[in-house]
Amino acid sequence: MRKLYSIFLLAFFLMLMPALPSKAATTIVLDPGHGGDFDEDLGAVYPPYSERDMTLFTAQLLKAELEMYDDVRVLMTRTDNSSVTLQQRVDYAHSVGADFLYSIHYNATGTHDIHGAEVYISVQKDMYERSFAMAWNTLQELTALGMHPKGVRVRMGRSGASDYYGILRIASGYQMPAAIVEHCYLDEPTDRTFLAQGQSPVTACAAFAHADAVAIAKSLHLKSTALGTDYSTYPNMQIVVPVPLVTIDITPQMLGY
Repeated sequence: MRKLYSIFLLAFFLMLMPALPSKAATTIVLDPGHGGDFDEDLGAVYPPYSERDMTLFTAQLLKAELEMYDDVRVLMTRTDNSSVTLQQRVDYAHSVGADFLYSIHYNATGTHDIHGAEVYISVQKDMYERSFAMAWNTLQELTALGMHPKGVRVRMGRSGASDYYGILRIASGYQMPAAIVEHCYLDEPTDRTFLAQGQSPVTACAAFAHADAVAIAKSLHLKSTALGTDYSTYPNMQIVVPVPLVTIDITPQMLGY
């Protein structure tokens, strides 16, 4: 009887204990590129478009849509015009247990014979394989939007053994999948014509944010009761890299896109 009483007493105290908060099934960290007021913080600036501001607009809209999916936690490396180092961005994503780090950018170059969207992922074999579906789905959604697909890209650093881009290099060190999305060129006539369809830079970002949200949802097999959308069984493209480092771009043309 005493043993039975002890069991009931233990059960009673367990009922009184507050439930521990459960970790969301999926944690996504959005990284709005650039931020700050120094020249190097601004990114591409081609009036009326500022990369620093457009990355933040896009991330805010993207966050709002992703939060309509079930069991998802969406965080951002910056929420205002703050200057955040690359190390701080990736360290933050790692500290919150990010399942994916999605870095948002807009492109520019001095001279032009190209336009469109491209997505960079790590040159490291394992990180490339784990990030490829996200990069591929993003490129598909941006192409459907009207962007020319420049491809899933890599860029090797000077050492010849690691990524050129700090976000990808640091994320690889944490074994955290990541991608850098260059949505379009702010200084190229074709892409600027697309951007001009919106009445402001914010509305121009809305279409990109929705495309990103669909790509992320597909890649991470998300489901939204609110939206009536279910990508939990979406057949993501898988790729196997037979070498330790990826030294060439896997373009849409090479994959029969």
